Amino acid sequence: MFALLVFSGCGTTKYLGPEEVFLEENIIDLKTDQQIKKKGNFKNELSTLYKQRPNSSFFFIPREWYYYEAQDTLGRSKFTKGFKRWMLRQFGEEPTLYDPEKTEATERAMEYYLQHKGYFLAKVQSFYEYTDRNNKKISVSYEVTPRQQYLIDTVRFISRDSQIYRTLQSIRHSTVLKRGSPVDSKLYEQETARIVSYLRNQGYAYFGSNFIDNLEADSSNFTVKLTLEVLLPPNDSVHRTYTIGDLYLYPDYNPSAPVISKQDTIAEGVYLISDSENPAIREKTLLNALYLKKGELFKQENYDRTNRQLSNLGIFRFVTLKGEPDPEIPGRINFRIYLSQNKKFEFGSDLEVNTSNIPFAGRRLLGVSGNVSLKHRNLFKGAELFVTNLEGGVDLNLVRGDKKDPLINTVDLRIQSDLYLPKFIDFFGFYALLDKIRILRKPFYTALLDRGATRLSFSYNYLERIDLFTLHTLNTGFGYDFRPSSRHQYIINHLGVDYLSPKTTFYFDTLILQRNENLRRTFDKQLFTSFALRDFNYTFTGATNLFGESHSFITRLELSGLEVYLANAIYNAFSVPAKRDTFDLRIGGDQVKFSQYGRLEFDYRHYRKLPKSQLFVFRAAIGLALPFGYSNSVPYIKQFPTGGPQSVRAWNAREIGPGGYLDSLSQTGGVNPTLFYQTGEFKLDFNVEYRFPIITLFGIKYEGALFVDAGNVWTTYPDSTRRFSQLRWTPTYDEDNQKISDNLFKYIAVGTGFGLRLDFAYFIFRLDVGLKLRNPYPHIDDLGVVTEQFWRSPFQGSWQDLNLNLGLGYPF
Repeated sequence: MFALLVFSGCGTTKYLGPEEVFLEENIIDLKTDQQIKKKGNFKNELSTLYKQRPNSSFFFIPREWYYYEAQDTLGRSKFTKGFKRWMLRQFGEEPTLYDPEKTEATERAMEYYLQHKGYFLAKVQSFYEYTDRNNKKISVSYEVTPRQQYLIDTVRFISRDSQIYRTLQSIRHSTVLKRGSPVDSKLYEQETARIVSYLRNQGYAYFGSNFIDNLEADSSNFTVKLTLEVLLPPNDSVHRTYTIGDLYLYPDYNPSAPVISKQDTIAEGVYLISDSENPAIREKTLLNALYLKKGELFKQENYDRTNRQLSNLGIFRFVTLKGEPDPEIPGRINFRIYLSQNKKFEFGSDLEVNTSNIPFAGRRLLGVSGNVSLKHRNLFKGAELFVTNLEGGVDLNLVRGDKKDPLINTVDLRIQSDLYLPKFIDFFGFYALLDKIRILRKPFYTALLDRGATRLSFSYNYLERIDLFTLHTLNTGFGYDFRPSSRHQYIINHLGVDYLSPKTTFYFDTLILQRNENLRRTFDKQLFTSFALRDFNYTFTGATNLFGESHSFITRLELSGLEVYLANAIYNAFSVPAKRDTFDLRIGGDQVKFSQYGRLEFDYRHYRKLPKSQLFVFRAAIGLALPFGYSNSVPYIKQFPTGGPQSVRAWNAREIGPGGYLDSLSQTGGVNPTLFYQTGEFKLDFNVEYRFPIITLFGIKYEGALFVDAGNVWTTYPDSTRRFSQLRWTPTYDEDNQKISDNLFKYIAVGTGFGLRLDFAYFIFRLDVGLKLRNPYPHIDDLGVVTEQFWRSPFQGSWQDLNLNLGLGYPF
């Protein structure tokens, strides 16, 4: 049946009329002897101007076939008609018939585009040829001849307004219209925006791009002498500058309420308009957000900063600044600032179902968790935001081999509270120092002062893995949340103290810790401390370009114990005799170690939109964690796992690695329970995913996904208990000439699979089914002989080898 559908693509021409022809292909033939930078991108940009495009295919079947099939409903049953309509919605496209008028429109669009890039003599011609024997399919070729690109020779700035003229001459050196640059309309737009921005920051409050005219003075030898003129305003001989007048604040503005007449002066030229005897926000908080000051020259940047700061307070739902020329004093603008109150309290709740990601979990554990949250805006009447979350979850063992096994495998409880102050508080003067010695760029530091929010954090986490261990974790921190733009976000914690208190069972000690000395050390009581930099998180989200491509980048840096290590080293250096002792604490009679490590992680993601709401996603992640100072190992909870719903989905979380090591506890059928707990100090993950829509039923969108994942983790030190686990570029051997490690890429795990996503508008439920293609470990027979056999047939094993991953939202 599938073969018939594929070959039926040849039969779509039977639906065509006598004069109708399918457009099968568009081709751009670039004819030029000139050097064009990034010629591939140049052709791609031209391809966005096609006025008609060929139909695409879905699994080798032309999409117009579904369109024609949907028209064939005569004598069909109601079910068949509905099925055909569904196929049309999901897979069909209206046939693209060759239209000479649209071809000519494409020629004109390409010539217009080239002229705006400086190719004033460009010529575009189209040719077509039939590609089948019946003359029912056409390929259109666009012959593009750009010819010589015109370049800028000189630029003049003129104006009949003498003050404007002097200002233009003073800023001409920073023009983007440089000599030798192409005569490109985008460069002209950038130059216009630069001039407008500068003048509006010099008091010209009503100046706009409509006052700038471009006059081509002369063009010869493919160069252009440009003249930019600032025109005079209507009915005036000069452009006027303005100063700031009075500011009227309406802190509880309601457009449907009666006009408020009560007015209080809270600063020079600043008036509060409110009927409330007890204002919801302190006057000082409002004044700190105002960058418009009475008597100062109008500056657009101060206007924008005021608008932004008032909005960032979070307690106002709407912020509106309305400027009005003072009727009594020429050259002055009064501002009315309307502030509509937001809700003071906000309650929230969430429920999540996913595949367990808890350490030392077994196969087929289902995680169910929920949380309730409370937000209090304006806690102390200074626009402080207090957020508290209470989370609870359990892992359920739904596939129990023994009825005596507990249904609840893990209990996880967490409470977290954050207090956000609506301003940047540089307690240690650290950022002021960096600005002073010019390590920070001035615009960055200014944006940090304007938009940075100070955060105080506290959290407690209780995690119990039934019959194995209990973890108590206490976290405190001081840092900043900073978003300089919609595409950049920084989360920085400077001061942080985290306390980890594990308690293990005898069964766990016997089963796990006695098998691995390094793992045993990570289960000591520990303090993670920092007084300068605890962690740094940066996220960049790129805009989608003309081709539907976008990318994002995440980096995370974490440090612990650096200051303690330096203090310890200084103390030991001055001790007589010299020592190598470490500072330790005692809490509740137990020794607590200061953990000293560094952790760095990068995560890159690339997205490419395809026709019919399809999407291609690529992700690459790399991470490295190393101990330093007096620590010999990175704490277990700070090492990297792989596998699971957000990683290599053919394996469970922590089932893979490290390296080529195969843990007997990760295998079913043994005496001991199946446990996954492997981690490493180095991580590599790669993911490729193709997403496509399937159907929409009852308002729920069903989407499918095909994916390939690869990755693993490695240790950075020799580990005699875990063969093949160490990160190496070349093979290494032990004293008996037995190979104990090899090139890291030899131990990459590879999996594939398919997924189903249900989009409920408010959340997305995800089910991914992973299938192993390549094991990360070599084959070892019953005699212990190692053979270099990693790949496995996708049909090997049974359906029980499929790995199910549940979650909410997309994996990346």
